[in-house]
Amino acid sequence: LITLSLMFTLSACKDDPPPPPSLPAAPASSNAHARADSKARSRHGLDTSRRPVKVPRLKADTMKRYRLQTCFFGAQGLRVARDAYLSSLAGAEPSVKRIPKLGSYPEHAKLRARFKDSGRKAGGWGRGLPFVRHIRSCAIAKTLEKGKDAAVDKVISQFDSYASSLNKTLMEAHRYYVRKEYEKDEFRKGGLLHGRLTKSFKTLDAELAALSHVVGPWARRLGPVSEDLNEGGKLATQAVAVARNIGLGVLASSPDVAAVKVSLEAIEKVRDALKERQTSAPTEPHPRVVMPRLEQFIEAATKLSERLASGTKLEPVEIYPTTSALASLIEANHRAHTHMLRRAAGAGPMRMLKPPIHRLAS
Repeated sequence: LITLSLMFTLSACKDDPPPPPSLPAAPASSNAHARADSKARSRHGLDTSRRPVKVPRLKADTMKRYRLQTCFFGAQGLRVARDAYLSSLAGAEPSVKRIPKLGSYPEHAKLRARFKDSGRKAGGWGRGLPFVRHIRSCAIAKTLEKGKDAAVDKVISQFDSYASSLNKTLMEAHRYYVRKEYEKDEFRKGGLLHGRLTKSFKTLDAELAALSHVVGPWARRLGPVSEDLNEGGKLATQAVAVARNIGLGVLASSPDVAAVKVSLEAIEKVRDALKERQTSAPTEPHPRVVMPRLEQFIEAATKLSERLASGTKLEPVEIYPTTSALASLIEANHRAHTHMLRRAAGAGPMRMLKPPIHRLAS
């Protein structure tokens, strides 16, 4: 009887289905992100419930003006690269005695400082070409709102064909010399790159002049963006408009020193108003996002204005800090527009990831 009972028990155990697998616990990082997101939404006065939100996109004309302006002002860095390259070679071919240079830029000092804080050396990235991201805007600008302004469409398409090719060659040359690849091929590739660069450099001024002839008047005609802006957004966009006039003024063949000075006084007043708005309305994105870039632009433009007043001819390397700061200011204002739309839709602030340090040089 005991034997039969034991056999029955073992048989029943064998036929029983296995217990269901236990559900995995939610990862701690997921819960942490949820709590952080809820706190961020609450801090910005938004609904903390988790629900999908449809965020409206920026309108096509806003995207077009953003891309076209950053393309135009950012492309001025090509002149700095050209002058540095030709000057470093002094008419000679690339060789061990004549290693080409592609210029020194104000962004380099900030990059080296960040590397220093991290305990690392900037190396080749500390000699990067920070304007290349703006050249990429040219390719995007030519695809937006095609047919609305035939003259603008034509000139940006032509310039992109030229600038994208030159930009690619410059990046290739930068990698070639930073990585010291010439030590392996005895400057064979360096000679090919030299031929392509010198050929493109010969028409750089003409290409930029053609772009400026159309984009300059277009930029001066720009009005407010299509989106409804809050007070901080209106002040920031006003600051960008004044800064744009300064940028166009210093790029003119005969800069109007008095007009640049008047515009500087005007932009400082807008800066003060934007700073007050940042205090009175701390949740508005424009004052917070735009203010650092605006300060950088005013600093660079003030120094350039002093050089203009001296009556000396400005070199591209002297103009670049102002045009580069202007392109970054336009970027910041555009980014603030996106933050504003997210807030209006109840989506909360964007979680911005800090890019790797080396990406800042490209």
